[in-house]
Amino acid sequence: MPEFSVGRWTFPSKKSLIEKLRMLLYGTPVGDRITGEDEELLKALVHRHPSSKELIGCGMEGIVIGRSSYGSPQYRVLRTNGVTEAFSYKKTITHSPVSEHRWKVRQAFREAVHHEVTAVKWAAEGKRCSYSGEIMTGGRIDVDHVGEGFAKIMDRFLEARCLTIPEVEYVETGVGDTYEIADRELMIAWVKFHKENALLVPVFRGAHRKRHYPGAQPLDETLLPGSKRVTGGSRSS
Repeated sequence: MPEFSVGRWTFPSKKSLIEKLRMLLYGTPVGDRITGEDEELLKALVHRHPSSKELIGCGMEGIVIGRSSYGSPQYRVLRTNGVTEAFSYKKTITHSPVSEHRWKVRQAFREAVHHEVTAVKWAAEGKRCSYSGEIMTGGRIDVDHVGEGFAKIMDRFLEARCLTIPEVEYVETGVGDTYEIADRELMIAWVKFHKENALLVPVFRGAHRKRHYPGAQPLDETLLPGSKRVTGGSRSS
């Protein structure tokens, strides 16, 4: 079984690392923060996660132990704003180069429309969230794709151009864990397609996730921006 490296650490196998982290997880009290080299190792793993950008958000302060909805212990990323987000160490360790390429391509497509998403955030300052009705301010604004999720819009775009994700090339930007679409013509076409097909709705941070749980408030369509109507069920980005 081949060795597996994470940052400056090398393990005999993926299985040995999974077992080490499982023992640490179940041996640490819920609510405690991981410290020392164990925390540095877990932070390095977070950066390898297929959704690291979403996990880290505004910045990563550390790793704490929380509980899943089923009551079992889980690792959670502690962000600099105090919010925690669960992450799967097993998924990070076992994901394949194929899935990593897929994730990086999706990140490149997200980066291409980042300016559009940012504009929606800025325009939402002081307005009411269409899910919770709360006033949105500062860094507590997320942007949700409503009606058709980001991934589905992206897949439709690629299908229309007779492309698959493995065929799309990306380049590293050199700024953090971000990527760009290598083909500029493809990137320009994607930005145009996304602008024409995505219904972007500013929401109070976390509200679009809470709506999936019992008792969540329905989407208030009277608060949606613009004149486009939702034709399907709501879905998060």
